[in-house]
Amino acid sequence: MKKLVVVLLLFQCVFLMAQTPPEFIANDVAGIFYYNTDEVIKEARIKSDDNKNKAIVALKDYNAKVKKTSFLNSLKLKELEVLVNRANKNFNSISDDEKINTRKKVQDVLVPVIDSIKSYEKVLNENFENLLSKKQNKRWLKLQKRKKKELLPEQKRPENNNPPPSMNRRNNRRF
Repeated sequence: MKKLVVVLLLFQCVFLMAQTPPEFIANDVAGIFYYNTDEVIKEARIKSDDNKNKAIVALKDYNAKVKKTSFLNSLKLKELEVLVNRANKNFNSISDDEKINTRKKVQDVLVPVIDSIKSYEKVLNENFENLLSKKQNKRWLKLQKRKKKELLPEQKRPENNNPPPSMNRRNNRRF
C-alpha cells in the first residue's frame, strides 16, 4: 500500500512539473515589430544630419509597410493565436489529424506574412547599406538581429549548468 502511494505521488509530481508551452504570439512569430528611429540612430551612431534624415525616412517607410501588413492580417493572426493556444492547452486530447491541420493553418497564414516582412527588411537593409559606412551598417545589423532575438520565447535553462561529476577519474583531468 505504501509503495502504491509513493508511486502515485511520484507520477503526480512528474505531471505537475511537466512544461507548459509558452503562449503563442503570432505577431512575434511573423516577425512584426517596429523600429524606434531615435534608438536606431543612436545605436548605429549616425552623425550626419543628411544621413539621419534619410535613415528616418527609410525607417518610417518600413514601419508604415509593416503596420499596413499587420493591419491587413490582424484578424487572421488573432484567430491563429486562439487556435494554437487552444491546441497547446489540449495537446494530449487532440487527434493527430487536428494537429496536422493546425500546423497547415499556421503555415498558410504565417508564410506570406513572413515573406512580406522579409522583403521589407531586405529593402531597408539595402537602403542602409548604401547610406551608412561599413561600421555603422554592422552596428545596424547587430541591432536588427538583437530585436529579432527579443521576439523569440525564452528557453528554460536548467538551473545547474555544470555537468554531474564523472565516476571516471580520467574525465576530471584538466590539461
